[in-house]
Amino acid sequence: MEADNFFYGLQAILSGIVDALRVALTFKLFWGFVLGFLVSTIVHAFLVADNVKHLPTMMFNDTSVSFQKIYPRAQDTPYEHSFALYAKNVDRLKSVFYSASTVIVIVLMFLSLTLK
Repeated sequence: MEADNFFYGLQAILSGIVDALRVALTFKLFWGFVLGFLVSTIVHAFLVADNVKHLPTMMFNDTSVSFQKIYPRAQDTPYEHSFALYAKNVDRLKSVFYSASTVIVIVLMFLSLTLK
């Protein structure tokens, strides 16, 4: 008998959460935030990368490997670009894309919960 009450209570809580998510997903400011965040992520990526063609190399390779691919040098000459500045930009870029992917996953979870 007590187990039934627990499951009824859990069902009521989840029903309230789903109703709140439905209200949030119909709220225009929520979609404005999501769309604005994703657009700002793309713009930030274009501004941080010197060349847009290097974005996949920066995102999916190790920092030192991608630095050597993007900024090659002759055998006995020093690099013309700072590795510390490049590593800082790559870390910034990766954190922005990770946060954007987290927002996308959360929105998809909300949509999957409300579209039954």
